[in-house]
Parts: sequence; structure tokens; C-alpha cells
Amino acid sequence: MKRIIYLVLPAFVFITACKKGEPPATPATDQSKTITLSIDKTINDSTLVLKWSKYNRTNFTGYQLRRTSYGFTNGFYQSTSITLKSFTNADSLTYTERNMPYSDKILYSVSAFADSSAYSNIITYNRPNTVFLQALFSDALIDRQNKILYLIYQNNGTITAINYATNTLIKTGSVGVGVNFSGIGTFQGSTELYVPGNDGQLYIIDAATLATKEKFATSGHINSVYQMDGKLFVAWTAASYGDNTTSIRVYDRVTKQLISSTGYYNNTRLVWLPGTNYEFIEETANESPTQFQYYKFDSSGLSLSESTITNYAVNPYDVSILKAFPDGSRFIASSMGYVFTKNLVQETYIPNYISTDPNAKFSDFEINSAGSVIYCAEASDRLINVMSYPSPKLLKTYNTVLYPSKLFIDGNQLICVSKQAGGASGYYIDIEKFGL
Repeated sequence: MKRIIYLVLPAFVFITACKKGEPPATPATDQSKTITLSIDKTINDSTLVLKWSKYNRTNFTGYQLRRTSYGFTNGFYQSTSITLKSFTNADSLTYTERNMPYSDKILYSVSAFADSSAYSNIITYNRPNTVFLQALFSDALIDRQNKILYLIYQNNGTITAINYATNTLIKTGSVGVGVNFSGIGTFQGSTELYVPGNDGQLYIIDAATLATKEKFATSGHINSVYQMDGKLFVAWTAASYGDNTTSIRVYDRVTKQLISSTGYYNNTRLVWLPGTNYEFIEETANESPTQFQYYKFDSSGLSLSESTITNYAVNPYDVSILKAFPDGSRFIASSMGYVFTKNLVQETYIPNYISTDPNAKFSDFEINSAGSVIYCAEASDRLINVMSYPSPKLLKTYNTVLYPSKLFIDGNQLICVSKQAGGASGYYIDIEKFGL
């Protein structure tokens, strides 16, 4: 199966990884033109016949064919240089490369050793259908109907759309400002993204083009948004940071008019409980101890009931993970995997059986439709733990190429957006799929 991995930002650092005991890679600058190396034949995209000219010197001892490839090794994009083959016969002038690594760029060179050494030209083979790209992202949305992932970088509002069925980059766009937790929905037959800007504007994005269709100001800092049945449920922070009782607002999608407001705290994240009619969970950010709220609205957007609890276990600075079970009966909060019922009762937590780090955390969770299996992305390991529920036990693990960041289920597949760890210049990403 072909894997295509996406890059949005070009900056990266190559790291050469030679095997122990091998000579260093041939220098990038040609040292001699006495040997000419070429690709004699391309059999297919991963099989080449290399050919070089004979080195006519006395006391000939051999040729050495070297290869440097660029790809993923131990969770990082880096270069790897090896000696493909050594030849002792001066008339050995061809080599068929049949074990080409998965790499977008492969360099070959030949060294000859006799009474004096010589180095061939360096040839570069750009392998077709093999693309390594990188993207900065901190949030992700999925459109299962159209098989599209939207990767959102909250620092600057960049949106990257990827078709995860074909593993192809569709488009990139940006709202031009920092953003918070976005939403996705369908309105009047079109898929839209609802992107809350740090400038107080709510951006309504055409999901097909990533162009801004509309925007409107809410007179405050917007933290998250969800669209349902033509109504926008918005968690915001008032400019004065004083009026907590209006921190949850409901707007009409068409007129942008305020329908109702309620709330307990500023600076919160709001998540819909699937399978319910207008029921939401809210978690405070930067509030210690952490507060959780439950809200229920009627079909017109008016608040029907509310409740709140205080929880001392959940990290108050960890709202990136707030994921509801498919039936809306419970939710997982924080990278430590605390599970609550929608009545705000802490039920249990998801133990980390794999990592040897006592402070190991998860980067995301996904839950099967029955709520009986939880998929847990390890934050510091290239692993996904598969746990039973409600009695958490390790069922199996999936190994990932990079570090798993976001998880989604689509039918009988687990979709994992994984990325290279760290790096201010960006992240290499891989869309990995596992059969369920």
C-alpha cells in the first residue's frame, strides 16, 4: 500500500545516521570526474539499474557503491547512509537496486580504490509517489462523509485539508490570526468550519475552498464553537473578564443575532455530547481547581438546565483533550484519561500500562460506537494502547511510524494523525490507518 506523507512548511534539518563501523557518506561535492555514474534503466519506481565507468588505475582494489536516503527513522525524518555493495572486480560496472527504501530523495555515488582513490558524480533519484511533507497543527477536525481531515494550527490560524482516504493534500488556508477550538458542521447543504479567532471574530469557513464566507464579532475572546441546526453555541470570555453569567452564548447562524446566554466561568471549552439533543459539557481552562459544567438547551437555543462540579485531579491547564463517548453518556478529560459521566461524576481513569514513565500522558483518545473500547494515543511513545471499558484492561497495541497526536474512527478504520516530536520549524506528519 502506498503511503503519502504531507509537508506544509519546508524547514528541516537533515541528520545523517550511518551504521556503526561504516565509512562516512561520500561528500556532497564531487572530488573527481574520473568515474561517471548514471541510471542505466528505470524498471519501476523502486527498481533501478545503476551503471558507472571503469576506473583504469594500477593496484585496483575495489569499488564501493554508497546510498543516502531520506525518510523516517525512529520517529524522525532524517538521512541514512549505507554501503550498498563492494566490488573487487574492476569490470563490475552495474548494480540493480531492488531494495529501495521508502524515501522521496535517494543519492548514489561510487568510490574507487587503487594507487589513488576517486569519487564519481552524485546522482539523485526522486522517487515518484513518495512525498514527505510537514505541517504545524494543534487541533484536528474530521469530515467522515467526504473523507477529509482539517488540521488547524491555533497559533496563526492555518488550516490544512487532507483527503485521508487517498492520502493527498487538498488545500491550505488561513484566517490570519490565532484561533482556538474550532467546530465543523453542515448548513444549507454545505460543510462549514467554525473558527473562533483571538481577535473576537467568529470565522465561518467554506470547507471546500477554505475561504472565509462570513465573520462576525462577539465582543469578546472566543474559546470554542459548535454549530447545530442553524445555531452557533459559543464559549467566550468577555472583554472585561467580569460577566461569567454570559460566557456561553447561542447565536442564530443566519442573522447572527444573540438567542440566549448562560454560564459560570470565563475561558472555557464547550463540547457537544453526541446522541443528545443540545446537551454540552464545558471545561474551564487556567482555572484551578478545574471546573466542569453541564448544559442542556431546547431546540430554540434557550437553556433548560445547568450543573457544575469542581475537580482537583484534572490538570487545569490541559483542555486540549475533552472527548465525549459516541452515545453522549460520558466523556474523557485531560491527558491522564479521567472518565466522567455526563452527570459530572468521576467514574474512573485510563491507566497507562505501556510507558515506563510514571508521568506518562496521552495525547488523544477515541472510543468505539459501543463505548466498550478506548484507543489511547501515547504522547511520548510511538504507540496506541487499545483498552477495554468500563473495566480498563490492555487488549492490544498499535505501533505508529511517528508519535500519535489525533485519533478518529471511520467505519472499520482507526485514523491516526501522527507527527515528528518537537522542532520549532514544524512537524512531519503521517496519516496512519489501522483496521478494526
